[in-house]
Amino acid sequence: MPITAATFADGQLRVRLGGAQSAVHKAVLRIGGDTLTETDATRYWQDLRDHRLDFFQPDIAPVDNDLWRAAVPLTTPIDALPVTRQLIDWGGQQRWVHLTSDQATEFRTMVARHSGHATLFRPAKSKPADTERFQPLPPPLLALHQRIKKAMDPKGILNAGRLFLE
Repeated sequence: MPITAATFADGQLRVRLGGAQSAVHKAVLRIGGDTLTETDATRYWQDLRDHRLDFFQPDIAPVDNDLWRAAVPLTTPIDALPVTRQLIDWGGQQRWVHLTSDQATEFRTMVARHSGHATLFRPAKSKPADTERFQPLPPPLLALHQRIKKAMDPKGILNAGRLFLE
């Protein structure tokens, strides 16, 4: 199948097809479903890429929730991260979710259990700027990371506090 992208959100699977016209036509007949005009399809995929879909809008998202991005292996089941609402992208390898602050630790634990990592992509408006955004590293990796950063940035001026709280 000439599938070039796929997303799943709010019970709807969207598939982007590309390639030779005959291959795309055969795939459309085989898959079925509704098709978008080229203009609407282009707009959807660009809005996904640029985080302009309603799912990503802070005014539409649940009030005062953080937007998290989880990267997980392709084989991770859709229901492996039991959250209320998620947008699944990259063929299942990227999951976008809205969480309250008290759900973050459990979410990171679930993601790690599936050999993935979670990133706080956009904190809630009320969240302090120094909130830890990246999946905490295990102590040996954190120590190595800190030594490398110190060697490469001895004055600590590059992205201070960005990858780990100092």
